[in-house]
Amino acid sequence: TLAGLDRTYTGSPCAATATTVPAGLNLTFTYNGQTTPPTAAGSYAVVATVQDSNYVGSATGTLVIQKALPVLMLSISGGTYAGQEASLTARLTAPSAPGGALRFLDGDTVLATVALQQGAATHVVKGLTAGLHSFSVAYEGDANLATTHSTVTPYQVSSPVVTLQPAQASLELAAGSAGRLSLRLEALGTPQGPLSLH
Repeated sequence: TLAGLDRTYTGSPCAATATTVPAGLNLTFTYNGQTTPPTAAGSYAVVATVQDSNYVGSATGTLVIQKALPVLMLSISGGTYAGQEASLTARLTAPSAPGGALRFLDGDTVLATVALQQGAATHVVKGLTAGLHSFSVAYEGDANLATTHSTVTPYQVSSPVVTLQPAQASLELAAGSAGRLSLRLEALGTPQGPLSLH
């Protein structure tokens, strides 16, 4: 009786097993006609044949190697104020070197599709807008790895903070005279639009 026919991709060969009556008879196995156990995900016709001078018999079945589900993690670094940029870095952990690409998303909006390089990919979001962002990353899968999606990472971006500082310590003017006061603008983020003084 054949066993071990429902497997998941591990990057290593997946061999079927079998029991015999009487127990312990020598067996040979073929997979789609080949003697080497398969590694890649897919379906394979298995034939187990008894190799014994006193017994004759065989069994057939289908070995199915399912695609593995990789682990996908997303990390975010960079600015938290509008106008700045944030770096999204995704890493895919799988039984073997993954192929394909990752899709970086903000909510349902696709920001970019980036090819995997040694199991990782990075996308830089420029010109962040103020508000709550919902960043995530999705993997399209390949021949041996299933599609998967990271958890959504909330990322709060604040409006720019603007501070005006006088360029000089003080300005003394006689009554009715005019003078020039220089101000230095310091900002967290990238403020937009005109500056009004009151």
